[in-house]
Amino acid sequence: MCNIRKREIENSTANTLNETDPMRAARRARRTLEMLSVCEEDLRHDVDFYMLAAANDRILGAQADAEAMYAKGLELDRRPELYYGLGSVQLEQGKTSAAVASFVNAVTFNREMMNDVPSAIRPQVLAIVQRNFPYLGINQ
Repeated sequence: MCNIRKREIENSTANTLNETDPMRAARRARRTLEMLSVCEEDLRHDVDFYMLAAANDRILGAQADAEAMYAKGLELDRRPELYYGLGSVQLEQGKTSAAVASFVNAVTFNREMMNDVPSAIRPQVLAIVQRNFPYLGINQ
């Protein structure tokens, strides 16, 4: 049942991310998190569960909760999207060093993500990636 519900949650999250009214987006994110909580036990080994929870936490401005969800997801899988999301919420919380490390990890797994690293810390991430992973050939 939760796998079917997961599709509904994915659609709801995508629609909420496109919502222009912040109050409506917040209501939808809260409802989506409630739906996720019902399936937490069934989906606890599903990385998508943590990514969806983190996305909805971010919509609500709960950056610390989103950070925790990305970190839990990384315990299951080292997807670059998880590292990128983690870096984003860390940066939003002023945790610059941790954010740089997370973005470096994202880029080492998917070099195309270098294009998406926020400009405020792109030079730092680029310098580390070029120094530590020259074989990636990132010269931006």
